[in-house]
Amino acid sequence: MLAADSSIDPAVGPVKLRQAAQSGDASASFIIATHYLNGDTIAPDYAKAAYWYGKAAAAGSAPAQYRLATLYERGKGVEKDLKTALSWYERAAALGNVKAMHNAAVIVAGNEAGTPDYARATKWFSLAANHGLKDSQFNLAVLMERGIGGKPDISEALFWYMAAAAQDDADAKKRVEILTKSLSPATLDTIKARYQGWSPEKAPESANVVAVNDTQWNPAEKTVSVKPQNINDQAKALLDKMGYRVGDLDGTIDQRTTNAIRLFQIQQGLKVTGKVTPDLLSLMRSKAG
Repeated sequence: MLAADSSIDPAVGPVKLRQAAQSGDASASFIIATHYLNGDTIAPDYAKAAYWYGKAAAAGSAPAQYRLATLYERGKGVEKDLKTALSWYERAAALGNVKAMHNAAVIVAGNEAGTPDYARATKWFSLAANHGLKDSQFNLAVLMERGIGGKPDISEALFWYMAAAAQDDADAKKRVEILTKSLSPATLDTIKARYQGWSPEKAPESANVVAVNDTQWNPAEKTVSVKPQNINDQAKALLDKMGYRVGDLDGTIDQRTTNAIRLFQIQQGLKVTGKVTPDLLSLMRSKAG
């Protein structure tokens, strides 16, 4: 059960932001929750984060539904409850949140929340894969190759391994090499032609990113220490502001941040590299507001 304390510490953010959240603005509630979660303006408070994500989630914010689900999945600020986490993941996924699609699939493919439901897992992995999420592409390929939840489909498996391999997934590259040897030249040509004509579906921005709706919601001074010349930390700060999960501000790009960059590039219809460039940083600034 979520904490009932609806107070907001003044240190969390400006008065206008706090007032907007108290009045029911979903975006403001999300931002308040994220400050509590990340501890960038105040000491982390997971219970408060869960409360304000819950307010935004109930108002229909898919990014908040995703974040709330992650707290239930991990037992942060709330009692660990995979069934509740799954419920929120699927609500966010239905609205177009790509990471929620993947996480929902992972839960239903396992047995911690009940009997594995591979048809349901295939549905969510397929949707996330079609939106370009590498991990879902690989997992979907595994299900197809092994016939988990249905008949094996090597052609379909190879297609999705190819998609994941194109995003530098080492295991996917190995499977592509192995499966390629088992198919006829004609079949391979068909799969390659299909892949060459395929591109990820663009996810709805509102379901994956929360933007600042009012400049008065921004702190008067920067609350996150970013080295002016460090492009990596600038990118992390902007991604975090938009609701992506990134690593610590230490001047490097870790795997979590690389995944966030790739997801941002996918959602913007860009070439997926996972690398920060001045042009990408400029686009991030315009999207973050």
